[in-house]
Amino acid sequence: MPDLSAVLEQLSFLTTQALVAGVVLAAGVVVVSGDWRLVVLALLSQYVLLGLLQARLLPPVVALLKIMVGSLVCTILYITA
Repeated sequence: MPDLSAVLEQLSFLTTQALVAGVVLAAGVVVVSGDWRLVVLALLSQYVLLGLLQARLLPPVVALLKIMVGSLVCTILYITA
């Protein structure tokens, strides 16, 4: 099983501009959509994209922890909605 640094190396093709564009697109879906399932999915994609963006500045373990917490938040929102 590859370690975290190997996974980040494989995702290095994602540029900063592409990640920011994805976050902005997901934010637009959150604002415009009326379906709560789509909003939770867009929120999850924001957590993942921002975690990948933060992995360039923070230690990768911290960024992975933020992605995990975000996925747990979205899971709880999906179950309770």
